[in-house]
Amino acid sequence: MRIYDDIYHKAISIIRHHQTTNPKQILEDRGVNIIPFRSKTKLLGMYTVIKRNRFVFYNPDVNENMLRMIFAHELGHDILHRKEAKSHQLHEFELFDVNSMMETEANLFACHLLINEDELQSLASQGYTYDQISSELGVNINLLLYKISEMNRRGKSYNMTNTIDNKFFKNIDVKKIKDFE
Repeated sequence: MRIYDDIYHKAISIIRHHQTTNPKQILEDRGVNIIPFRSKTKLLGMYTVIKRNRFVFYNPDVNENMLRMIFAHELGHDILHRKEAKSHQLHEFELFDVNSMMETEANLFACHLLINEDELQSLASQGYTYDQISSELGVNINLLLYKISEMNRRGKSYNMTNTIDNKFFKNIDVKKIKDFE
């Protein structure tokens, strides 16, 4: 699918341009305001544009690995969906809105930004399981499965014994998030 190829190439271009895969740094470099939610919430993150100012709101009660995934996902919205965010008076893109194609696209962007294919292939060739690879790379297994699915679509041949849970962000319990390492 052409849109998936475009997302892959945009992620690679962003990495080259910013010379990092750190999504928070890239957001800051792009002038996006990064603000923690002020009160307890089940939301992990949200992207919005208000009066031409771009914002990422995030849950500060999560660990560093989850925070990287949240920032990568929201960066995907900034790169892929800014026009949609601008066209509404106040349109929020939330990790919980998993039925949206925009959420899938943001997840795909995040997997390409955070998961290096050579590193993934090296771990797989050493016999690591999906769980071990996701732990080693500091990402949720579903984000890893997005990446493997995309690599297969682009001509690699990984046997996917697991299926992707498209609602994985929705199913994350913020109260238990500190256990994810």
